[in-house]
Amino acid sequence: MRTNIKGEVLNKPPGNLRELQNYSQVIYDLIDQVLGYYIKEEKLWDQDILLESASYSAKGRCLKKVLKEEELLSLKKWLKVARYGRYANNDLDKLNSFINCTKELSDQLGLSEKDFDVRIPLQKKMLNSATVDTQYGFRSINLSHSDLIYEKTDLLILTSTFGEKPSGLFFERLANLCEYKEFDLNPFFSVDQQNYSSLIKGNELTGFKNLLVLILPKREDHSEEYLEKLKSTLNLLINSSLAILEIQDKPIKSISLPVICGHRMKTKSEYDKLTKILISLTAKWLKKSEFSNEINIGVFYKSETNLWNDSMNNVLGRTPLDKGGFLNDLLHDFQRVLDRNSEGPLSSAILPMRENLYSSDKIGVENFLIHSRKLVEILITKMAQHFNVKLGGELMSNIEKFRHVRIAPWILSYMHTLRVFGNEGVHVRLDNKTYSPNQLSDTDFINGVTMLKALLIYWEDIIQKENKDFNNT
Repeated sequence: MRTNIKGEVLNKPPGNLRELQNYSQVIYDLIDQVLGYYIKEEKLWDQDILLESASYSAKGRCLKKVLKEEELLSLKKWLKVARYGRYANNDLDKLNSFINCTKELSDQLGLSEKDFDVRIPLQKKMLNSATVDTQYGFRSINLSHSDLIYEKTDLLILTSTFGEKPSGLFFERLANLCEYKEFDLNPFFSVDQQNYSSLIKGNELTGFKNLLVLILPKREDHSEEYLEKLKSTLNLLINSSLAILEIQDKPIKSISLPVICGHRMKTKSEYDKLTKILISLTAKWLKKSEFSNEINIGVFYKSETNLWNDSMNNVLGRTPLDKGGFLNDLLHDFQRVLDRNSEGPLSSAILPMRENLYSSDKIGVENFLIHSRKLVEILITKMAQHFNVKLGGELMSNIEKFRHVRIAPWILSYMHTLRVFGNEGVHVRLDNKTYSPNQLSDTDFINGVTMLKALLIYWEDIIQKENKDFNNT
C-alpha cells in the first residue's frame, strides 16, 4: 500500500481511540520516511550509521542546520509530540496534536503529497497460506502482514530473552498501547531454568485473550547448532504449553505469533530454515489439537513481507507465476466478475483473493486455490439457503446434495475440482508423500480461474432470478 501524509491526515478516523492509535503510528511511520527522504535529497547526512536506522530526534538535529525560521518552529513543535505518534499514547488530545503538527511540518517542507509505502499495517493483509489435513478437517497456517497486538485471537505467542527485561517492538507496544506496566513472567511450562513459557491474561485493549511468552536463552552465535536447538526448544515449549491449556479445558481455537526470532536471522538460508521450523511445528500442533483450527504467523514491517513470503514458497516447494501475455488478459476479464461480487455474501473470500491476484507481478497459485475452496464453501452455504438444502460437515458430501435440486452436473464438477485443488494441492505434507506431478502448474491456475468464473456467473444468475421473482410478487 502506498499513501502520503496529506491523504492520511484528510481521512483521519473520527474520535475512536483505538483507530486513532493505530492511525497515528502509520502517520509517524510516514513522516519518519519523509524526513529521511528530505535529508537524503538535500545531502545532509554525513554520519556513519544508516539514515534508515536514525532516530527521529537525530533526523531533527540534522534538519535544524538548513530549515527556515518558520520551518524550524514547526520542526521543534513536531519533535515535542513525536513520541505520542510513535507509541500511540492513550490520549486523544496528544494524538490529535501530533497529527496536526505532522501536517504543518510536512506541508511546509513540501512533502505532504509524496507517496511512500506504509510499513506498519492499518489492516491485515494475507501474504500466503497452507492447509493441514487432520482428523478434524482442514486447518490453516496463514502468513500475514498484520498488527498482532490488535488482531483478534485466542492466544498470542511472543518470545523474550532469559535474564533480561522483556523488550523490543511488541513489548513496547503492549506497554504503551495496552497499559502493561510490567510483565510477571512466572513459569507456566519449564524445559529448564533458561527455557520456559509464561502465561499472561489479555485485557480490554488487546486483541488477544491470552499471551504466551517463551523465554529463550540469548543467541551467542550464528551456527547451525543454534537453529537446531531453537527448533527443538520451540517445539517443546509451544506444543507442551498448548497441550496443558487443552487439558485445563481452555480451548485455543486461533493462535497468532510473529516470525519468532526473525530479527536474529542473518542470511536467506537462515530465513528459509526458520520458516521451515515454524511451519513444521505449527502443522504438527494443528494435526493433533482437538480445538485449534488456525495459526497466523505475522510480519509487522512491510519491507520484510516479500522475504518471508518467498521463504514460505521455498519451504513448501511453490513457484509463483509471472504475469504477462495471456495471463494478464485472463485476469483482466476475471477481475470484472470479482468486482461485481466484491460486496455481499461472498466478499469475505473474494476480497483476499483479489488482493492476492492483483497486488503484485507474481501470482501465488496455491493461495488462489485456497481462496477458491473457501469461496466454494461460502457459495454452498448460500445456495443451501436458497434451495432449502440441509448441509452436513464435509464439503464433498454437501456438494453432492445439490444433485437432488437438478443443478447441472458440470457446475458440481467445478466445485469438486476446486475442492480437490484446495485440499491436495496446497497442504503441508508431514508424511513426505509425493504425487506425479508434485506441484500445481499454470494450467491448473488457468483451469481454476475458468471454473471459478463460471461458478460466480451461475451465482449471479441465481441472485438475479431471486430479485426478479421478488419484484414480481
